Amino acid sequence: MIRDTQSVINLVGAFYESAAYPERWKEFLRLTARQMDCDHAILTMHDDGLSRWNLQQSSGLPRAATDEYNSYYGAINPTLAPLFQIARKTGSWCGLSRSL
Repeated sequence: MIRDTQSVINLVGAFYESAAYPERWKEFLRLTARQMDCDHAILTMHDDGLSRWNLQQSSGLPRAATDEYNSYYGAINPTLAPLFQIARKTGSWCGLSRSL
């Protein structure tokens, strides 16, 4: 996991910068993947109708993989039903898909 306090501060700073300047999401995801010793980091979003995922930004994924996910897997993702059930009850949900 995250190794030190400065790394956490850097990630939080990068997160807030990304929220203010969307073109910086890739840098935040790159830092996140590096700190977590991962090859990839992905930011997913869903539409207002709570009907499908879209990979919005990623670090380490080829563009073709993102396009394939959005065109096919985004609509059939098995985590959609439980996630949307929670989101409809509470108004939102944030977390790791594996926790569903």
